[in-house]
Amino acid sequence: MSSQRIKRAFESSGSSSRANASLEQIQLAVEINFMVGPETVQSVHPWGFIVPGEVVANDATVLATIEAHRVPVGTTFIVRLVPDDGSTTYETRVLHVGPNPVEYIKLPNAWLMPLIGRTVYLGYEAEWPDGTRAEGPGLEFQITPLLEIPPIRFEGLEPGKPLDPAEFPSGLVATIGPIPQIRSFHRAALYFTVLGTREGYISTITVRGYTLEGLEDHPVRVTIDPAAYSGHYEDGYSDVYAMPALHATLVPRPNPHGVEPFMLGRLDVLPPLT
Repeated sequence: MSSQRIKRAFESSGSSSRANASLEQIQLAVEINFMVGPETVQSVHPWGFIVPGEVVANDATVLATIEAHRVPVGTTFIVRLVPDDGSTTYETRVLHVGPNPVEYIKLPNAWLMPLIGRTVYLGYEAEWPDGTRAEGPGLEFQITPLLEIPPIRFEGLEPGKPLDPAEFPSGLVATIGPIPQIRSFHRAALYFTVLGTREGYISTITVRGYTLEGLEDHPVRVTIDPAAYSGHYEDGYSDVYAMPALHATLVPRPNPHGVEPFMLGRLDVLPPLT
C-alpha cells in the first residue's frame, strides 16, 4: 500500500482537519534500557524508519513523541496508527497540560504485535482548546519480520555430539542459513566463543568472528581454525565448551539500539586421551 493511500486511510478515520505548518513532525522512540531513557529512531536511506520486530516481541517500550512547545496548554493530541492495508486504525488521545514541551505517547504492544513484518503510518492531529483541529506531519515506519535462525551445522559432527579436536585438525566447517529475513543493515556475523574453567573460574578463552554475506539467499559456510578449540586442556582449563551465536545489528546505523546475539546452542569440547 502506498504512503498516500495509508495517509488517506488516516485522514478518513475521522479527521476533517486543515494542514498547519506550525506543528512538528511526529517522531518514534524506543526505550530498551530505562537507565538510558527513550532513544529517537532515525530514518536511514534506503530503509527509512525501522522498528525491529524483536523489540516489539520482547515488549520493549515504543513511543510516539510530539514537540508541543507551539501548542497551548489544553490541546489534545490524537495519535493514530494505520497498517499498510488500511484495515485497522488504532487511536489514542493525550491531553497536553505542560510544563514538559514534549509529549511521550506509548504505542501499546497489543497494537504493534499484529503488525510485525508490516509497514505502518503514524500520524496525529492537534485539537485546540476551542475545538478546531490541525493535522501534523506523520511518518511511515516498518516493523521488521522476526529473524528465524536455523540450527547451526558442523560438517562431520552429529548434532548434540561433543567436539573432539583430534578429529578436526584442519578446522571445523560450520554452516548456517539461509535466513530470508536478513537484510544488509543487519551485518550478520557468526561468533564462535570458547570458554573453560581454570582455578575455579569460568572465563573466555578464544573468540572468532566471521561475516556472513549472502545469508538471505543461501547457506553460508565458514571454517573455524583449529587453534580456536584445541590445546586448552593442555593450558590448564577444564570443562571447555563453545557457544556459537549469530550476531545481528537490528536497526541501520547510526541508530543506537545495538547488536542482538542469537545463541545457537552449546558445543562441548573433549579433552585429549590420556
